[in-house]
Amino acid sequence: MKIPLLRLLRRDQPWTWREEQEQAFQQLKRAFTVAPVLARPDFTKPFIIQCDASGTALGAVLVQEDVDGEHPIIYLSRVLKPAERNYSTSEKECLAILWSIKKLRPYVEGYEFIVITDHSALTWLRNLKDPTRQLARWSLEMQQWKFKVIHRKEKLMYVADALSRLQETETHIIASITKVADAFGEVTDPWYRKMREDVQKYPDKYQNCKVVDEKLYRLRNDPLLDPILTREERWGK
Repeated sequence: MKIPLLRLLRRDQPWTWREEQEQAFQQLKRAFTVAPVLARPDFTKPFIIQCDASGTALGAVLVQEDVDGEHPIIYLSRVLKPAERNYSTSEKECLAILWSIKKLRPYVEGYEFIVITDHSALTWLRNLKDPTRQLARWSLEMQQWKFKVIHRKEKLMYVADALSRLQETETHIIASITKVADAFGEVTDPWYRKMREDVQKYPDKYQNCKVVDEKLYRLRNDPLLDPILTREERWGK
């Protein structure tokens, strides 16, 4: 399924988005969003948040255990802001925990849950003798939730680690962007053309968008929840 997309990652391979890549992309999207991959939340069972941070992004997955293993309920990922990329590894891991809990609050609010991470971030945060204002705020904010932290080696954090690294290579095109043209039809639309020109002219301003082969794509921080860009939206909002 993913081979046509993986070919584009080779250094000697020109970036050409053809029909086989489009088909593979659509198949992967369906595989990530239909049964039996995603499970419905069961509020009688404990929730488990697996989260991770890389040098450029955060990733998390909400899962629940069943008799046949762990079942994902929702996937999350987002790009680190420029200032956040300067954080230490421990700070990024703490940010991943806090961010994922906030995003998943509708599921875990009022319940005791588990957070699985590959870094002893919370231990580091709690043992700081003189935390900065930001770290002190994080520590206090986390105290409102009741959860248990379990350490798991990075090599066993398959999903969260992969989601946190989507931005490190062009692979983010595979799993976390949506082609704007699919929603608006013909690319002759003046609104679409203006957006595409703005993205090409001001790439730093519109880091959540990308133009590939004259087609406009929008990076979706949360592919399952974030609504697709509407015609009424304007850049900078």
